Amino acid sequence: MDNDKYLQLFIEESEEYIHLMNDCILALEKNADDIDAINQFYRGAHSIKGMAATMGYNSMKDVAHELESIFDLVKKKKLMFETNLFNVLFEGIDILKKGIELVSNKKQLPDYADYLEKMHNITSIQELDQNEPVVSNTENNKSQEIDQRAQDFKYKYRIEVNITTDSAFPAARAMVIYSKFSTAGHIANYYPPLEDIAKGKPCHFVSFDFIADLNQSDIEKILGEISDIEHFGVLLVPFETEKKEKEFTLSVETKQITSTLKIDSKVLDSIYNSVTELYILNEEFQEYKNQLPYSLLKTSTDFNLLISQLFEDISKARLLPFGAVLSILPRMVRDLGQKEQKIVKFISKGEDILIDKAILEHLIDPLVHIVRNAIDHGIEKPEERIQNGKSQEGVISINAQRESGHLKVTIIDDGKGIDLKRIREVAARKGIVSEQKVQQMTPEEVLLLITLPGFSTVSAVSEISGRGYGMDIVKAKIESIGGDIKVETKARIGTKIILTVPLTVSIADTFIVSIDGNNFAVPMSPIIKTMCLQKDEIHYVQSEPCMVIDGNPAYLKFLSRVLEIPDNSTRKDCSVLLVEINEKLKGIIVDEVVEQRRVIIKSLNSPLEMLTYYQGAAILSKGRILPVIDILKVLTY
Repeated sequence: MDNDKYLQLFIEESEEYIHLMNDCILALEKNADDIDAINQFYRGAHSIKGMAATMGYNSMKDVAHELESIFDLVKKKKLMFETNLFNVLFEGIDILKKGIELVSNKKQLPDYADYLEKMHNITSIQELDQNEPVVSNTENNKSQEIDQRAQDFKYKYRIEVNITTDSAFPAARAMVIYSKFSTAGHIANYYPPLEDIAKGKPCHFVSFDFIADLNQSDIEKILGEISDIEHFGVLLVPFETEKKEKEFTLSVETKQITSTLKIDSKVLDSIYNSVTELYILNEEFQEYKNQLPYSLLKTSTDFNLLISQLFEDISKARLLPFGAVLSILPRMVRDLGQKEQKIVKFISKGEDILIDKAILEHLIDPLVHIVRNAIDHGIEKPEERIQNGKSQEGVISINAQRESGHLKVTIIDDGKGIDLKRIREVAARKGIVSEQKVQQMTPEEVLLLITLPGFSTVSAVSEISGRGYGMDIVKAKIESIGGDIKVETKARIGTKIILTVPLTVSIADTFIVSIDGNNFAVPMSPIIKTMCLQKDEIHYVQSEPCMVIDGNPAYLKFLSRVLEIPDNSTRKDCSVLLVEINEKLKGIIVDEVVEQRRVIIKSLNSPLEMLTYYQGAAILSKGRILPVIDILKVLTY
């Protein structure tokens, strides 16, 4: 078999099953009687075993087989879950995950002998009842009587399934069919033999007797959920007249092609970049629209609409649920909690919010750093928590929500909080700020010191983290996509970290503003109001410009002063762009708002990414570059 031909499909499907199995174990730790989780794990191990055998990855097949055997014993009530068993199961999942990484890089798989021996020792002490009837899969036993246990069910069916000839893993599909129906009822006379399927022998036809309480529509639904099935037949056979010919109804259904198509992310990125270039070229073309003959004006308009729709569609294709970045955290919290001898509960909300793939990728490292810090230096050990009047179980929560065109991610731990006094001492001792200045800093300003490179309050480096270790990475990652970070803490209550990032970095509706002839783009999403006014209408409070709106003060900043741009304008009027920050109006002052324009925003690369007030650069026609201002940073720094 040409493994290279099917390797990518094997990797993708295996990764899905491994992710599912990981979630099942996490669910079973909370509720060991979760039948759905038990069955899903069993099917996942079943499927990986079949696919690995087909591909010739025998050590992965053996690991999956042992995991399957464990759950077979669990289903038969011969083995109970406990902490050590969960650890062993997670170890097996990690081995499969590492195996996928190795085969994707075309490296040799180890034999995993130590782990297999450990698993075998667990299963071998649970002796199976030798008197239990065994279903034979050989041709000679096809006419065997149905096991006495089957008489407890209402119906018996004869099921035949044709697997598509172009299926990459027909043996795996046959194994999935067996797995799904074995958990739903009783199977007999399964063809082809399971030992042949386990060896990866190609099989495009499956037949078996199925005894259960399910009706025919339930069976059709199960088969309909399995991919690569061309058609199937379901025949109701009465128990007492199994060999007698009777009228019956044969259900034959052709599988519909799935509406979901998997596509390599690199291919999607390539398409997106090409459409982006096309969008920019169209912008240039539209500038010459007035020079076109009348007969081509409609064509030009239609072309513009088509390009805009194409760009919007490909941008939607890049959207992923926020939950995709959270999937790695529950297991990490569980493992680190055990390592630190802490009891930690993980809660998340807002998993369904869709955000751009590029934003999602930039959030992974920051969230991992923050959660690791919370477990290592935030959450206390059970005995300490009890002494402080808390429950022994610590809680880390992540809540995502949309806010003014941005994604706001709030990470809270109910640990001991951050020691502000300790931060001031370390900052002064290391010469980061003077002792006099650090004492004058507000708590918010002191907390931001932990985001400086290399800043840490711990005297010894922790194997997991240090409060402050990696926070400079968090800040850099978030700011590189036009985001912002805010830290709040209360002693013995906990810590809150708020990450605010745009939902997408690709395209944005902006105001093009001018300062003394220099143009800048300001994204419209956070702006709630624009105003034109005379400069003499601007008041000053302690040298800070402000204006009164509906009886309330709105503090302003001259964008030219923030960006240190000489303003030689003699204009007597100006424009103000207002936003709401912490329920207070603030705004920036510019010469004028030139126009509204939809632009494509590109992130700034090093060293430009260090510029504080710039979100990125907009690419216009003829290759012109327009700086994009982050209005929230201008008004909060």
